[in-house]
Amino acid sequence: MSVVTYVITCFAAGILVARGCEDGFVKHRENCYHFSHDTETWINALTACRVIYNSQLVEIVDPGENAFLVNESTLRHMEYWIGADDLRVEGEWMWATSGDQVSNRTSGNRMFISNSANNENCLEINAGSWNDDRCDKSQHYICQKSVQDPTVVG
Repeated sequence: MSVVTYVITCFAAGILVARGCEDGFVKHRENCYHFSHDTETWINALTACRVIYNSQLVEIVDPGENAFLVNESTLRHMEYWIGADDLRVEGEWMWATSGDQVSNRTSGNRMFISNSANNENCLEINAGSWNDDRCDKSQHYICQKSVQDPTVVG
């Protein structure tokens, strides 16, 4: 059986899984996003993304991705944890998984960093902007993973 015949047979049998996202994730470009229904502290959200969803707390890399996430959070009327903090060095915002420095240019708008009493060290999307808040605050979060490659099941 040729590869083409095998692929056509699998497709006809309904066992070729198309490139896309798992249930509970929303596709945008080459990534899948999970907008949580539960609330967690920032560190627990980081862990939940890794352990439960085999993903990471979202790291925003360009203004288009940011616009998508801001729009989704606004439509859902929620605040969401994203994957940046300044826990290591005050004022130096880093993405938790990659270790890359956060850039204001990524957001397409400026971050609102109030840092009340030097106690706001984790980043959220709040009312369409990035904002720092207390890491021990329990709120929704966004997990991110790459779009899955096509696979043959069964």
